[in-house]
Amino acid sequence: MADVMCTLKIMSLTWRLSSLLACGWAMASLADDSGPIDAPNAHALAAARAAFRQGDFAEAAELYGRELAARRERLGAGHPGVAQVLQNMAVIELDRGRLAEAKTHAGEALEIRETALGKDHPDVATTLNNLGAIEHARGDFTIAERHLRRAVEIRRAALGKDDEAVAESLDNLGCLLTTIGKFAEAEELLREAVAIRERRPDGDRRGLAAAWNNLAAVQLELLDPAAAESIAKAVQAATAFGGDHPAMVVVLGNEGRSRARLADANLVFDRAITLANRLDAVKTPAYALLLNKVVNYHIAMQDYPPIAALADQAVIKCRGVFGDRHPATAMALNNLGVVQAMVGNGKLAAKLIRESLAINEAVLGKDHPAVAENLANLAAIEMEMGDDAAADRLWKRALETLERLGGDDSPQTVPIATTLGRWAAERRDSAAAERLYQTALSTASKRLGAEHPYTAVALTSLGVLYWQVDRPREAEPLLEQALAIVDAVYGQDHPFAAVALVNLAAVQAEQQKLREAKETCIRALKVHDAVYGRLNRHSIDCRLRLADILEGLRELDAAGQLRAEAEADLGRLEAEMQPVRERPPHTTGLDGGIAKKA
Repeated sequence: MADVMCTLKIMSLTWRLSSLLACGWAMASLADDSGPIDAPNAHALAAARAAFRQGDFAEAAELYGRELAARRERLGAGHPGVAQVLQNMAVIELDRGRLAEAKTHAGEALEIRETALGKDHPDVATTLNNLGAIEHARGDFTIAERHLRRAVEIRRAALGKDDEAVAESLDNLGCLLTTIGKFAEAEELLREAVAIRERRPDGDRRGLAAAWNNLAAVQLELLDPAAAESIAKAVQAATAFGGDHPAMVVVLGNEGRSRARLADANLVFDRAITLANRLDAVKTPAYALLLNKVVNYHIAMQDYPPIAALADQAVIKCRGVFGDRHPATAMALNNLGVVQAMVGNGKLAAKLIRESLAINEAVLGKDHPAVAENLANLAAIEMEMGDDAAADRLWKRALETLERLGGDDSPQTVPIATTLGRWAAERRDSAAAERLYQTALSTASKRLGAEHPYTAVALTSLGVLYWQVDRPREAEPLLEQALAIVDAVYGQDHPFAAVALVNLAAVQAEQQKLREAKETCIRALKVHDAVYGRLNRHSIDCRLRLADILEGLRELDAAGQLRAEAEADLGRLEAEMQPVRERPPHTTGLDGGIAKKA
C-alpha cells in the first residue's frame, strides 16, 4: 500500500497572528466635530464626515486638513477644537494605511487634550484609544496595550461600563490581546463589547459589525464553530451601514476564511478583492491583510499554484502598508516561503522564512508562537534539502521555545506541539513525537474540552504516529474518537472530516479490515472531491489510498481505473506547478498534512 497518511491540519503551519491579521479591524473614533466653534465651516465638516462614512478617505482628509489650518488660525494651536480635528485626521490616515501620519496627528491631539482637559478626561481616553489602534497597526504592542488599558479605565470611570465608547476600547484591547496570544482574556473582552453594543439597537452599526467580526476572529483561531454565527452577525451589521465600505472587506475576509469548501471560499474572497478595488482601498491595511487571509486559506487547502502570485503580492502590500518590521509582513513572508517550498524552491523558501523569523523575534520576542512555527518551518525545509544538522538545530530551538511558552498549560501551544511532533516523526524520533502529541492532547482536553477541534487534532496526530510505528490497534480508537468530534462539531462534509476518514481507512486497511476501509475511504473521497476539487493533492492521495484498498480486495479493474485517474490528475497538477517553480517572486510548517510511514 502507498505509504502516505494525512494528518488533521490546523489551517496551516503559520501561526495566526490575529486581530490585525485575523480580525483586521481595530476601531478608532471619528469625533463629532459639530458645535458652535465649527459654525463658519459647518458645511465643509458635514461633507468631510460624509466622505469618511462613504469610504472616500482622500476627500475626507483634504477637507479636514483645510479645517485644521482654519482652527489653528482662529482658535490657537493648543485649543481642544484643534485636537478634535487632529484626532479625526489620525483616524482617516489609519484607515488609509498611512500609519506614521496617523501617529503624528494622534500624538499631537493627546498632548493638547491632556494639557487643556486633564489626563482623566473622556476625550483623552478617545485619543488614547485611537493611539492604541495605531500602535497596534504599527506593531508596537507594548505601547498599544498601555494606551488601550488606560482608555478602558478612563472610559469606564467617566462614562459607565455600558457606554459604546467602552465597547470600542474593549474591542481594540481584545484584538491586541489576540495578537499576542492571550486568547482567554481577549475572548472575554470581545464578548463584553458585543453585549454592550447589542443592548443598544440604535447604536453604531459599524462598531457592532467590528465587535462581531473580532469575536469571530478569536473563535476561528480556536477552531470554534460558533465563528460562523458571529461572522453572519458581522455581515448583517456591516450591511446595515452600507455594503460598499472598506469595513466590508474585513468582514468578507473572515467570512471566506470560515468556508469549508474551496470554491465557496473563493467566491467570498473574490467579492472582497473586487470591493477593495472598486473602493480604491488596495493601499489600506484591510486589503493587505485580506491577501494574507486568502493565501493562508489556500495553503491550508494545499492549493499552491493559484496563489503563488497572490502570496508575492501580499508581501509587497504588507511592506508598503506596515513596513519591514511588522508581524503582518512576517506572516506574508512566511506564507510565500511555504508556497515556494511546496513547489520545490527550498533555498528561496528558507530565505523568506528566515526574514519572517527575524521580524517576529524583533517585534514579538523570541518566546512567541510565531517564532516557534518559523523555526519548525525552517527545520522542515532544511531537512528536505538534506541538511540534517541545520534541521536538528532549528528543531531543538523550536522545541525550547515551545517549552518556554508553557507547553503543558497554554492552548496556543497545541498546534505548535503537533507541528513539532510531526517533525520529530519525520526524523523517526517516535519517542519525542509521542511525548509532544501527548502534551498537546492533555492540554487540549484540559483547557479546551474533550470535544474541541484541537483535541481532535491531537488525537489524530497521535493516531497517525501509532500507525507509522505499526501500532494500528492503538491508533484506531484514537482516530475514531477524532472523527466523532469532527462530525459532531463541523458535520460530515467538512474538510477535517475528509482527513479524519482517510486516516481511519488507512488504519482499518492495515488490520486487514478491507471492506470497512473501502466504505470509509469512499466516503472520504466524496468529501475530498466536494471540498477541494479533483485537481488537489488531498484528493489525489485519497484516490491512491482507495486504489490500494481495492487491490487488496482483488477488485483490480476498479483499482486500476482509480490509479490511472489519480496519476493523470497528478500530472496535470505538476504541470500547473511548474511555472510557479520557474518564476521567482518580485520580493526579496510547511504544510504537514502528509506523513510517511517509517
